[in-house]
Amino acid sequence: MPSIREYADRIWNGEVDTVREAHPIQGMWLTAEEVADALAVSVTLVRQLTLEGTLPCRRIGRLVRYATADIEFFIADRENHHLR
Repeated sequence: MPSIREYADRIWNGEVDTVREAHPIQGMWLTAEEVADALAVSVTLVRQLTLEGTLPCRRIGRLVRYATADIEFFIADRENHHLR
């Protein structure tokens, strides 16, 4: 099974439009480590963006998880912000 990073690369390269298209599991929840890997940033940055409210998350008890749709929105928002 391909890694999250490979799915993210497919999105960045324009091969697919969404994480759901790139990944066979619908509604997948990601850990901070998986998000960091997919975005090619540090886990520390993912947690900092989460604390700032820039990167939405869901708390399930003590667990923190990120919805693929939120990651897609984050990527699209950054692309739009960069183009301004």
